[in-house]
Amino acid sequence: MERCTYRFARQSDLQTIRSELSHEAWNRLSKLLEFSCTRPEWIILGFAAGSLAGILALATHTEFGLPLELFEFHGGPKGKIDSLGLFHFAIGKARSLGSRELFYTVPEDSVQTEIISDAGFRHWRNVMRFESNGPADPGAPGYRSAQASDFDRTEIIALIEQTSELSADSQIGFYRQRLGGMADAKMTLEVMEFTEYDPRWWRVALAPSGRSIGIVLPVLAFGEPVIGFIGVKPECRGRKIASFLLAAAWKFMKHAGYSTLYAEADQQNVSMHRGLSASRFTLQCRKQEWRLEL
Repeated sequence: MERCTYRFARQSDLQTIRSELSHEAWNRLSKLLEFSCTRPEWIILGFAAGSLAGILALATHTEFGLPLELFEFHGGPKGKIDSLGLFHFAIGKARSLGSRELFYTVPEDSVQTEIISDAGFRHWRNVMRFESNGPADPGAPGYRSAQASDFDRTEIIALIEQTSELSADSQIGFYRQRLGGMADAKMTLEVMEFTEYDPRWWRVALAPSGRSIGIVLPVLAFGEPVIGFIGVKPECRGRKIASFLLAAAWKFMKHAGYSTLYAEADQQNVSMHRGLSASRFTLQCRKQEWRLEL
């Protein structure tokens, strides 16, 4: 294998990167740049024998400032490269910027797992990604939705904490155990607030009595419309409240010009899979998520 060198991209490199990547890969990277989820100096270029042979990019939510995810861009340079060295170069950058954890996602059948593990990542969870061209309205007589901004921030945090209780999502379970329920809920809201979104999308479900029983927080995550968080209080589950919330949020998202909505669910969260299917979401792909503590 040729000796490999690595460096961070500059603004002047973007045209060269565009010519090297497939149309799909460039669209993905350009969307990250457009939504300020990455920046040229967070794009890591790997060279072998003087030619561009690998591209990684650190990314974050719009206003968060610290890298949260690591993306690899395929469909581009085909040269042989020390992928592990490229990963370590990117990880060093994230660490120097102050990141405390970094996530990396690959297809369920990826053959990269050995390299990812050697780079220090540990398998986090398996995820199912769904998409919908319009969540179905299940009809929920007596229930209504209100904009989340109508409530105090402390009320929203409390509602997230209550609706996260007994969740089958392994990520929610991990952080609730590590941080405590309220601290996890506060962190969840803060991460959502760092993304781009329209306040009208964030909906709270109200029972006929006026009691808050559920919440949905759609956001633009890395430039794509996705359900950032959705939860229903345990005693109110099984009443199609989640489907009601999805339809309520979609009404505003559709008016904003979006035609597709995405959702990701932990593979073991069977109740979420059923709820999404009932709301006309279809399975798009299965992925592995890996996590690195820095």
